[in-house]
Amino acid sequence: MNVEAQTMYKASVQLCNNVRCLSPIHSKAFTIELEAPDISFIKTELILADAGECVDFQASWQIIGQSDNVAFYQWSVSRDAIGGQLLSVWENVRPNGTVVKVAKCVVLPGHGHLTSFLCVRVFSVSGLAKTSCQKMNKGESGSYSKTSVYDFDSSSVSWVVIKKMLSSSDIGQHYVLLHDSEMNIGNVDSSVTGALMYGSERSVTWYLMKLQYVPQTCDSDINCVVKYDTDHGYIELDRKYISPNKLYFICAYSNYTVIEGEYFTEILEKISSCSNGFILDSSPPTKGEVHVHNHRGFISNPQHVIVTWTGFDDNIDATVFGYPEKLHYFSIRTGTTAGSSNILEIVRTGMETSAILNVSAPSDGSQVFFTVNATDYAGLSTSSESLELIMDTSPPVCGRVTIVNNLQRNIFINRELATVRFEGFSDPHSGLDYFNVGIGTIEGVTDIMSETKVSIDYMELNLAQMIDGHLCFIIVQAINRAGLVSKSVSKRFVLDRTAPTGGHVLDGIKGAGEIDFQSDIYVINAYWKDFYDPESSLAFFKVGLGTDPYQTDVRSLKDVGMMTEVSLNGPFVPGQKYFVTVEACNNANLCTRRVSDGLIVDNSPPVRGLVHVGPGEGHDKYLGHRSSIRISWQGFEDPQSDIGHFKVCVSTPKGECDVVGLSNRLLHSSSIISNITLPINISLIATLWAFNGVGMNVSKASDIFLIDDTPPVVVKAPKFLLKYNSANCKPSQWEKSILLVELEFKDDISPIVRREISLKTHHEGHTPVESLVLGSERHVTVSLNGTNWLNDGDKYYAIVTSCNAAGQCSSERTSDLLIDSTPPHLGGFKQPLTWTNYIDTLGNKVTNLSLKWYGFHDQESGIENYYVTVSRSYSFHELSNGVIKIENTNRSETIQTSFVLTESVFLHESIILSIWAQNNVGLNSSIARVTVNVLSATSRNEMGILEIEKHSCDIHFCTKDCTCAVIGRPCVEISTNVTCSDISYTDAQNQNLSTFDVYGGLPHEILNVSASLACLSGHWSRTNGGSTENIHRFEWSIGVHRHAVGEGVFDLKLENPWNDVGLRLEFIHCLPVNRSLVHEERYVVYVRAWYSERTFTVFKSSPIMIDQTPPNVRRGRFIREGNCLEDLDFIDWTKNIMACWDGVFTEQQSFIDHFSVSLGTSPHNDDILQQIEVGLSTNISLNNISLNPGTRYYFTVIAVNGVGLHTALASDGFFIDTDNPIHGVVFNTIEHKNSDFQKSTATFKLSWHGFQDHFSGIKHYLVAFANEGEYNESNMTFTNVGLSNKYSFTNLSFVHGESYFGFVKAVDAVGHESATVRSPKQTIDTTPPKGVSCGSTKTIQIDVSHNVTHESVSLWFNAYLSKDSMYVVNGKIKDVTYELNPILQIDKYSLPLPLQKHHDGWFEYHYMFISPLTGLQTITIEFGKLLAEHSIQNVDFEVCQLVENNSIAISVNQIGPYSLTVSLGILDSESELKTVFLGAGTTEGGFQIKPLFEIHNRNNFGVILAPFVHGAPIFITAIAENHAGLTSVFHSGKALTIDHTGPIVSDISVDVSVITDNSTQLLTTWTAKDGESGVQYCSCFIGSTPLSADIQEERDSDTLQFCQSYIRDLSHGDRVFLTVKCVNKVEIATTLVSRPVIIYLEPPSNSQAFVRFLPSGQESFSMSGPLSGQFSAQSNSSLLQMEWNNFEDPSEITSFSYRIQSNGDIVVEWTDADRKDTFSNEHLELKSGQIYTTEVHAVNGGGFTSSSVNSSLIVASDPPALTGFPMSAVFANGKLTLNWKSVFNTIMEVPIHYSLVVGSRDGFSDIADVNYTRDHVYDVIVPSSTFVSPNLNELYIKVTCTYSTGLFTTYSTSYKL
Repeated sequence: MNVEAQTMYKASVQLCNNVRCLSPIHSKAFTIELEAPDISFIKTELILADAGECVDFQASWQIIGQSDNVAFYQWSVSRDAIGGQLLSVWENVRPNGTVVKVAKCVVLPGHGHLTSFLCVRVFSVSGLAKTSCQKMNKGESGSYSKTSVYDFDSSSVSWVVIKKMLSSSDIGQHYVLLHDSEMNIGNVDSSVTGALMYGSERSVTWYLMKLQYVPQTCDSDINCVVKYDTDHGYIELDRKYISPNKLYFICAYSNYTVIEGEYFTEILEKISSCSNGFILDSSPPTKGEVHVHNHRGFISNPQHVIVTWTGFDDNIDATVFGYPEKLHYFSIRTGTTAGSSNILEIVRTGMETSAILNVSAPSDGSQVFFTVNATDYAGLSTSSESLELIMDTSPPVCGRVTIVNNLQRNIFINRELATVRFEGFSDPHSGLDYFNVGIGTIEGVTDIMSETKVSIDYMELNLAQMIDGHLCFIIVQAINRAGLVSKSVSKRFVLDRTAPTGGHVLDGIKGAGEIDFQSDIYVINAYWKDFYDPESSLAFFKVGLGTDPYQTDVRSLKDVGMMTEVSLNGPFVPGQKYFVTVEACNNANLCTRRVSDGLIVDNSPPVRGLVHVGPGEGHDKYLGHRSSIRISWQGFEDPQSDIGHFKVCVSTPKGECDVVGLSNRLLHSSSIISNITLPINISLIATLWAFNGVGMNVSKASDIFLIDDTPPVVVKAPKFLLKYNSANCKPSQWEKSILLVELEFKDDISPIVRREISLKTHHEGHTPVESLVLGSERHVTVSLNGTNWLNDGDKYYAIVTSCNAAGQCSSERTSDLLIDSTPPHLGGFKQPLTWTNYIDTLGNKVTNLSLKWYGFHDQESGIENYYVTVSRSYSFHELSNGVIKIENTNRSETIQTSFVLTESVFLHESIILSIWAQNNVGLNSSIARVTVNVLSATSRNEMGILEIEKHSCDIHFCTKDCTCAVIGRPCVEISTNVTCSDISYTDAQNQNLSTFDVYGGLPHEILNVSASLACLSGHWSRTNGGSTENIHRFEWSIGVHRHAVGEGVFDLKLENPWNDVGLRLEFIHCLPVNRSLVHEERYVVYVRAWYSERTFTVFKSSPIMIDQTPPNVRRGRFIREGNCLEDLDFIDWTKNIMACWDGVFTEQQSFIDHFSVSLGTSPHNDDILQQIEVGLSTNISLNNISLNPGTRYYFTVIAVNGVGLHTALASDGFFIDTDNPIHGVVFNTIEHKNSDFQKSTATFKLSWHGFQDHFSGIKHYLVAFANEGEYNESNMTFTNVGLSNKYSFTNLSFVHGESYFGFVKAVDAVGHESATVRSPKQTIDTTPPKGVSCGSTKTIQIDVSHNVTHESVSLWFNAYLSKDSMYVVNGKIKDVTYELNPILQIDKYSLPLPLQKHHDGWFEYHYMFISPLTGLQTITIEFGKLLAEHSIQNVDFEVCQLVENNSIAISVNQIGPYSLTVSLGILDSESELKTVFLGAGTTEGGFQIKPLFEIHNRNNFGVILAPFVHGAPIFITAIAENHAGLTSVFHSGKALTIDHTGPIVSDISVDVSVITDNSTQLLTTWTAKDGESGVQYCSCFIGSTPLSADIQEERDSDTLQFCQSYIRDLSHGDRVFLTVKCVNKVEIATTLVSRPVIIYLEPPSNSQAFVRFLPSGQESFSMSGPLSGQFSAQSNSSLLQMEWNNFEDPSEITSFSYRIQSNGDIVVEWTDADRKDTFSNEHLELKSGQIYTTEVHAVNGGGFTSSSVNSSLIVASDPPALTGFPMSAVFANGKLTLNWKSVFNTIMEVPIHYSLVVGSRDGFSDIADVNYTRDHVYDVIVPSSTFVSPNLNELYIKVTCTYSTGLFTTYSTSYKL
């Protein structure tokens, strides 16, 4: 601040927030005081008193200026004019008005005749002080003590004069010299002399005493050191008696003395007194400590340096002599080395132990030492130095506050713990000590976080308690080690810990609505909206593309600036769903991601599928309902955009939706249409339209269908076939492993497609056949394995359901079927058995038997018949005339019957009764035989009983069969000699015995194969026919072929394999549940025919094969359709068809009985050809039929084997295809996507999809290619590539810049070709992207318009751009208070516009871009709402002259400590740029700093943010790829060196020269360098204070090293400051201020100046203060000393120079005295009587020299000479007139004076004593007598002529009266 002294000021404080300010509060008025007030002395007087007493002191002074500013005064008496040798302590005086008066009796160390000064110190209220001194006047009151003993140093020059004065009784004014020369404290070199005034006329005894008293005798007094006696008034002590540092007193004793003069007598009073003492000091003061008010070794206020010192002491206590302190005075030297005073002249401070010095001369960084000299009263000195101090008056250089979290990107902080770094703060002189860091809501006010001391260059701030979104300031001050505080640097910040909110990403073009599908596969458009961030606002968006939500696998996230829409270039894969991910980032670098709901690209219609009608999964040609219809579809798909919706209707074949109208079925895969009435038995079709997401559609009609709402009708009711499974055709069967069912239904409209048999029981239990589904079969044999046999005793029935193709079904039930596989339980005869003889009608005597039996039962089917035989033998039935059949009446358990025998029985004879039972399925029990004895019950023997033999019965046959044994077992305990004889078949024949043929099965069905696993039957007959006479009985057995009889059927260990059936010729045998016949095993029926009781022959049947499986289909064999040579799956004719199945079926066990064939629209269906039996034929040919295109037909062949088991085989079907394939989409790359460009000239690749043929399918593809404009399909050569959907042509020779097409067509299985499809063209580009740079620019004239709203300020202009031309937008912004985030928009492309902040606060933008198109474009820059319109400065728009060079395509500029801008000159005129990636590293091609990241391909401008380190080399790498896949790598070339510091500016120097009277030239030079970014420019300006420019405004320097300025109207003595500011290429400035430059326009003034010699004598005291007009004189002939002062210059006197001459001869040449004001010239040879003149002039800093100031001195090295002439003496009237003019021969120019002594005796001055006179005539009044000489007769006269140099000559004479 430039304030004026004595001017009233007020301070004001005004509190403001961001909205308004409160009223200011003012301080009281205050005055700036630059220096303490001056005083003016009014009166200073000492009234002398006797020695040892106080002197009266009176003084008054008045203040100059405002007395209100004075706090208090101090005064003291000093021996010098600067207050350096105090004689009294400082006395305080409070001010009372303008005039101050003081009066006090002051005790002084010595007599008041001492030369003394009054010193007054004024202390102002501001703390400033100033001392003024004035010599005091002496009053004449008081007297001198004539008995005082004085201590002198006889080695001093004053002693010569004093010694001459001692003989005088009164020396008048010379008492001053006497007292000034008195010694109290001397040094070891001092010669101590005691003296008394007027002691030369008496005898004096002198004592050297240790105490202050006069001893009686010296010898006996221990305090007496030595004694002397003199008569000349003084004593020179021998130094050997004086010990250093001890107090001694010189005491004198002289008794009363009477001096007898010639004319008078004088009585001298007694003298007994001592001096005030002396001490010879041998030791200098002890060292003390010097303290300089500093800050850690640095001086920051050189104008007010407080120096204090303590600890200085002296071994001599000077206060005993009345001195105020032990020490005499202190002085301070200030210099750049210890003890030197080259900075400031020696400053004496008296006894003050502190001083305030002005040492502003040294420059900052200079070393300064303060040396304090302590001088005692002996003149001995000791010095102590301060520590080395460094000057530093400049506060630290302000730097910047960097928020490390966001790399100084902006003002926003995104985390609670924020690290701030203090950068650029520096102090070259004292260095930085610490930082004060605080946080406030107002710049400079730390009202949130008070100042915190931070000793490092960074700090972590905890912002957890702060509120997001509020503007705050980080306030930093740097404090250097000198304690100086820099200006506060504020960094605005806003805490924002939340990412942006909201946001929606929509697919499609902005303004056209959101889409989910599109047909364009080359560009995907998206836009977004509603992102919001209230705290830091949105900064930029990044956009990526992926195949899953939030994935960016297709396009990585890239910065698109502030664009809200994007176009992403493809090509893209059709059918792939793409999701656009937008990352919205705020200025705090917090980001939120949002993703679109996905977009599918699709350039092809949906794939046709199949349309089915009916409730099932497939197509139903026949439907059973008229009121509703279910239409389903499948296979309709769109792999690209999905199906959007379906539409469906029902029509007649030639109609168009004429049955059921068209309706939208959304995305259903089926639809039920109800509330309709469909016509019956009329061909209908359902048509479906499929629409994909992009609106493309395909249609597909179903096969024809008909409505049939009636079920099938029964033609032949279903029934069980009991062909040989039951006897007597009863509804029951003994076979439990086989069921035979017969059925027949018919339907006149729709074919019967399904028959189902369900077997059920009467008790609803489990059945082995829950559901048996048949095709077109009308007979079915069900064979069951052993675990699924039917249960004996259960009744089964079958429900047969027949369904037609329309789904209409009818069911019919069979009759019940009883299963009974077990014969009746064996019973027996029950007594009584009776017989009766009677005479029949013929008169024959016959016997009637009445028989009873019981125990026979059959719980399953019941007993149907009993069979009884009666014979006198074991097996015959001659008595019963065969077998008697008795029907079972089931009336009681006991059955009886009676019958007449063929013969009468005889009493006591034995007959054999045989009985067996037959159940209702025809199974016979075993035969029960008993032997009965005929017993008579009457005497007449006409009746009686039949007694059963229960034991001891006869055996029959060799097998020991008997009737009384256990049933089924022989009588084994009976021995017999009968052996069995087995007659072979041949022997039997030879013996003409009956032979028999044995067969499997019953007589009505001979079996060689059987499907049964449970039962076998057999029968036999005589070979040649005839009866069975002579056969006693038959036994049967069954066994495995070629094994033992009965093996495999009976348990031979427990069972008899032979079963007796008497004379019956058949049997049925069913195995128990735990046994089963074996599949594929052959069994034999054995029959043993007994010719006698010991002879038999065994007959056996052919093997019976057990076959439980139907015929097999041979592996790899199938029904061939179309012709018998190959199986045709597709045909394109409809009138005939042929099928063959030879070698298809095989039967391993039995044989194939016959084939049945049918043809239908589904397997096993016969809706086209009903099942017909073709015997064993293996082919069929159908002619004159009508087949429908688009329908698949199936032949069904049923092979039936010998046991009735069948196998049905359907063909794989043949399809009627009369249509061409549907064409698809062709791509010009192999990845099923298109590319407009390719780099290869040798290959051409194609891929395709979407070709289809719903009927016969695609068989292969044909591909070709041709040049654009030169193709013709007729002359193209197609290549068969099979079923591959991609193909590469190789070894081609394409031409760069030419375009080519690919062609594809599909061929179906029947040879139909699709339409030929052409791919998009592809252009050949063999050149990679190239690099260009802006060689020169040309300005384009534009009209810039401004748009100012309450929300933003923006500018815009229109410019016509040319494609692939480079343009530059430049502009500046001034007066920016807040950080800006401008947005640049060109067309729809927008991005944040990076700003480079200049050192002066301006912002500059420089944006380079390459236009992607030609036309008029609008360029807009939006600055936000915080910028005033006038801040927007010039906007320039330029077009570049392009220079093609890849090595200079990248331009890098550092715009901040952690941010770089990269301008890319990259283009590709052929295929355009596809991607551009940027990266940064510390080596060429490296990415250590920033890995590769993608920028928008339209953006030729990138910003890289990274924690760059100062001095680090940075290399930029860019990788650009064009749409042909060619890449180029670009490097930035020479490394950019990161620069965080300003230039180094030093060695500033200013030369001033005067051009004219009112024009001054200032030439400023300096050194500037910057090793990182280089110095961009320097500027200079001039002001009256540092850093001000009130004299010359800032301007660019002439070079980087100097600045020449011409300033007008400067005044001499003006102080100006040259400020140099150098700015490096990253806009960091360094400012250096020169030391004050003083303007010198004129020489110093000497109007008040003086120069004088300081005379120096050899033997005499130099007397100063010559009379006016007289020369100074001295006696020393080898030394000239001089002093000068009062040269005046408002600027600065930098040196003095002098020379000395005499009579034209140069004695001393011009000599530079620097800034000294005294100088000594030694070793000269001066001539006595010669006049020497010195000339002194002053030189100021401008080299101006003042006029000389002269002074002369005459050398008188010899005393005055005597001429030899006498003195004239004339006595008259009591008066003696003396004239000694002619006595002395003197040098005329040397001032002389005389002293005259006239006494009545020689050596006395009792007549006259004139100490000083300049006259050579003196009148002496001669008394008549004196005390010395009562008789006065002669006068003794002594005249001394003394030069002013002190040399004298005495002339002595006498005069007789």
